[in-house]
Amino acid sequence: MTRRDLAWRGLGAVIASAGCVPGLFGRYYDNPGLGLLGFVLAMIGLVLIVQGKRAPAALRVEFGRHRMLPHAIHARRCQRLDKASSRLVAAEPLDGNGIDTAP
Repeated sequence: MTRRDLAWRGLGAVIASAGCVPGLFGRYYDNPGLGLLGFVLAMIGLVLIVQGKRAPAALRVEFGRHRMLPHAIHARRCQRLDKASSRLVAAEPLDGNGIDTAP
């Protein structure tokens, strides 16, 4: 595990433990808003603990300029495969039973 990954996981531990404080105060003061804030902070911290440096990288990809690039590459590949398969189907004459009738 790299030093950077450990830093992200440590930050997650700090955020998760900081999320417990508003959760406890929300229960003590009977304020559900503080409890909800504590829950959200704890969940963010747990995600960072489990995922490490991959969580910030995923957010950078999602909110970056090129977030649709994987979708565009996949669509282009599907178009190419559809064209190739249509050429194969057109080149193979079949009768109604699916039997090749080419001489």
